Amino acid sequence: MIEIFTDGASSGNPGPGGYGVILRSGKYYKELAEGFRKTTNNRMELLAVIKGFKDKKNKDLWLRYLEVSKLHNIKFTWVRGHNGHPENERCDELAVAAGKQKPLLIDSVFEMENAKAGLL
Repeated sequence: MIEIFTDGASSGNPGPGGYGVILRSGKYYKELAEGFRKTTNNRMELLAVIKGFKDKKNKDLWLRYLEVSKLHNIKFTWVRGHNGHPENERCDELAVAAGKQKPLLIDSVFEMENAKAGLL
């Protein structure tokens, strides 16, 4: 069994943000995090789930998730954020720190769609 804990963060919505992931299976433990210069909290939360399973090419984040999810027997458990859950708190720390690192990555789909709509 593999446990995956995730969280996303954004300073402003949109704004700089990031995701944090913990992968745990027996003695195996790994943390993942990346930051983006302009994104949303919702996109980072979903990207955290996707990155926890495997990188895939995408039209956008939901399409990536749907493709990856076919490979696994997945059970989701929602955990209230900022409620003292150790792994969730750590993922939040990773996500916030990733959104503050330099240089930040480009969430190209988000930026391209919002530029076309005149929102950036």
